[in-house]
Amino acid sequence: MKPLRPVMLAHHCRGFSLIELVTVLILLGIIAAIAVPRFGGVQQFREYGYAEELIAALRYAQQVAVARNQPVIIAIEPSGVRICLASIENGDNTCPAPNGNSAPHYLQNPGSDRRWDGIQAGQAPPGVSLSVSPSTPLTFAFNGLGEPVHWNNDAWQAVSALMTLTVGTHTLTLEAHTGYVY
Repeated sequence: MKPLRPVMLAHHCRGFSLIELVTVLILLGIIAAIAVPRFGGVQQFREYGYAEELIAALRYAQQVAVARNQPVIIAIEPSGVRICLASIENGDNTCPAPNGNSAPHYLQNPGSDRRWDGIQAGQAPPGVSLSVSPSTPLTFAFNGLGEPVHWNNDAWQAVSALMTLTVGTHTLTLEAHTGYVY
């Protein structure tokens, strides 16, 4: 006598069972419920990215000041940051916004090769605001020793207190005597 073979076995093995499909849908639902809200906060990513960009820019400005033994001026506004080389001969103490023909010597962003003029580089992303505390030195510089200084009575003087820059919810700190930014 022949052993009985299941005739339907070959047709029954194709596809997924209803239990497997429901399990996968439940797992996808749980993952979506956890992951989707994390992608909704684009503004936080913009703020964090701009804060990191500012840290890198300030450190680069300090390095250039030390390498050239020449002040590098940083002008901070709510819309962005400008970084210029100071002219030692002219006693420059500002980093004005570009206005057509007369533009100061802006530093080039080494990552993108764009000028730190607050337009090409250094501009805050949409919806990101920048504020400084204390508000008095909105324009400061790094001297040839890498120390933060500000213009006071026709001379560069050392910054005597911590400076904090706030980018949305992120706070950057500039140490008074060393110029370390974190």
